[in-house]
Amino acid sequence: MKKIALFLSGISLFALNINAQTTAGGSSQSRESFEEFRNRIHGNYNQFRQTILDHYADFLNGEWHEYESLNGLKRYEEPKPHEAPRVDVPEVPKMPPKPVIKEKEPLAENTPEPQTKPEVKPEPKPEAKPEPKPEVKPEPKPEVKPEPKPEVKPEPKPSVPKTPSTPTTPSSPSTPPSPSFPSAGKSNNFQFAFYDVPVELIDIDYKIANNLANPTDFANQWKNLEADKVGEKLLPSIKKQIQNIGLNDYLTYKYLESYVNAKFPNASNSSRMSLVHYLLVNLGYDARIAVTTKGSPLVLIPFKQTVYGKSYLSLNGKKYYIFPPEGKDVSTIFQEKVMTCQLPSDVDPGNTFDLVLGELNLPNKPKKFDLEYGPLHLTGEMNENLIPILYRYPQMPMGDYAISNIQPELRKKLVQQVKDQLGGMDGDEGVEALLHFTQNAFQYATDDDYHGFEKPYFLEETLFYPKNDCEDRAIFYTYFLYNALGRDAQLVSFPGHEAATVTLKNPKNGVSYQSEGKTFYISDPTYIGASSGMVMPSYLNTKPEVDYTYKK
Repeated sequence: MKKIALFLSGISLFALNINAQTTAGGSSQSRESFEEFRNRIHGNYNQFRQTILDHYADFLNGEWHEYESLNGLKRYEEPKPHEAPRVDVPEVPKMPPKPVIKEKEPLAENTPEPQTKPEVKPEPKPEAKPEPKPEVKPEPKPEVKPEPKPEVKPEPKPSVPKTPSTPTTPSSPSTPPSPSFPSAGKSNNFQFAFYDVPVELIDIDYKIANNLANPTDFANQWKNLEADKVGEKLLPSIKKQIQNIGLNDYLTYKYLESYVNAKFPNASNSSRMSLVHYLLVNLGYDARIAVTTKGSPLVLIPFKQTVYGKSYLSLNGKKYYIFPPEGKDVSTIFQEKVMTCQLPSDVDPGNTFDLVLGELNLPNKPKKFDLEYGPLHLTGEMNENLIPILYRYPQMPMGDYAISNIQPELRKKLVQQVKDQLGGMDGDEGVEALLHFTQNAFQYATDDDYHGFEKPYFLEETLFYPKNDCEDRAIFYTYFLYNALGRDAQLVSFPGHEAATVTLKNPKNGVSYQSEGKTFYISDPTYIGASSGMVMPSYLNTKPEVDYTYKK
């Protein structure tokens, strides 16, 4: 292993030495253009990367180290309320003076955060609330023993299973299969399902082992795949599909997993996941293959973002999140230690994965939505084929949900609807109308009650599901505050609760603070009946943290 590391280091030094000799001194005719310089550097990197791939089988056949898996972080330590609080129940207590709002440390590399701590203004006393009406109980009726009936639940949860590959969704109509993507060739394509959407790759003939049991087996499979030139034959087709569909790094992993499982349905999990790992590494990603002490295979993936609720290993100070085989019960896996091979420290392991989503070009399965409250009425169609893909998406920081944009054309239409209906209002009336719309246009339910697990929504999902909770509303509300009404806005979190803040044209009495020279008022889309400047009574003495800032 030391010889390999020294060999790779020599290649890097050789490339740098050539660069220094080429660019130092000489006449203008001997100097290369910037384009030539960039192409040569890129070629040197590709050569260096290819050398790593050529020796990857040696890494796999080397020493495997044992690691303890660490439990994933929780986004909210405190439980969410099972019912959305209202301004008139319970009675709002007197607000204490001068709450302090703390800025949050950035959790994602690509999510901008405010740089200065806000200066908080004293909180005013809340407006007086009317006395609640006394509860009127009906007169008791004589007890009648009915015939025994099966238990009827008050309201069923959505019929979305916990397996993301084949979910059925609440109120989803039965529709014919979606059309396949355009084929690059009628006779040379292998068709398979990616979250029930038909996709394809060029069809090539190769084999993988029935089972892999030790490091030598993993190394031998890598060598066999290289001998069959699997990467060379498959990668151009894979890259083309990634670009056509708009897959990000994480969905590329899921796409490859779907392909391998369909291509080799009878092979063991270890053989299939080894092939997924091989393809990811050849695509330039930093992915690791691992096994538990009982032999369960895993793929280890590092992300640019913090991933909540997912166990991970720490390798050389870097978090690698654990992904078991599709459908595998993870509760048993995380009770075991994990073993993976060690790469030399001077080797470039590849690119870190990004969870932020852009536009996904999927066959359209239209799902109508019609949302109305007060002066605002939003209508349109979202693509229901997105729902299975997003259902078990890894939990990332709030700012990364805010900057993801999966259906840009749909969002443009909605932004225009908000502008047309609220943009002409005087002062801050449009802000208050949008706030009360978000408070009342949806039913409230926590993720645990509705889905059985923590599930933040992308904006497109909020248009699909009839129920949502605090972070979903805050993401929805702040997006239109900024993009439709032109207001700077922030996503802020309390323990167990996500809220929002907004800049107002007219100063008002209410809870506010200074951030980057602007006054932001608490504007909570889950606090039913509240206007901007009002904060839930349970968070009067709590310091919220700024998760993301929309700003010009």
